[in-house]
Amino acid sequence: MSANSAISTFAKVLSAILLILLILGIAGGAIYYFTRPQGLYLRSGESIIGDNSDVAIQHSGEENYFTIGHSKGFGSYSVSDCVVKVVPNTDENHNFTFTVNGEESSYGAESDISAAFCKGYDGKSIPVKSDGSFCIATDKMTMTEILQAVYPDKQVTMTDEIGNTDFGKYPYFALYVVSPDGKESVTIPFRYYFEVVGVELDKEAIIW
Repeated sequence: MSANSAISTFAKVLSAILLILLILGIAGGAIYYFTRPQGLYLRSGESIIGDNSDVAIQHSGEENYFTIGHSKGFGSYSVSDCVVKVVPNTDENHNFTFTVNGEESSYGAESDISAAFCKGYDGKSIPVKSDGSFCIATDKMTMTEILQAVYPDKQVTMTDEIGNTDFGKYPYFALYVVSPDGKESVTIPFRYYFEVVGVELDKEAIIW
């Protein structure tokens, strides 16, 4: 093979490699453009959480950290001015009634249950730091305990108690985040994280 042929072959291979890299770069850019978060969002670790995502939190008093972000930034506002609350997340199959000092109320009608997930809650917002981070924590294992934290000086009675295992099956709670200018919001339903530590078989239910 002549030197010119070798150079020509090398140039063709190099051109093909560069073309492939260019195509991959364009494809990657397009994927990022169409999948990147738009507007207000939350981040948990390396995971980006968009509106109506479903996440799980630790529930034995551990702090669960989230960070607020915005695809276009916050402009002249500070991210620490975002309002963060925990609100009920219900549908027609998961709503229920309870009583407060004997007066019946609907869980879905509650506007703020943050007191059960933020110690020393001020009634306005869960504190957001200057880097956009905030945390929620709870050790409440029953809905009665959660609602009692919301109404600490009143008597809460459940009409139908919600078992703690249901908190791992359905997200009865949601993070509600409002931008500093009040024009945008994001709702993130969440449930409890229950780790499977073992499986017990019912021998009577086994069919041979």
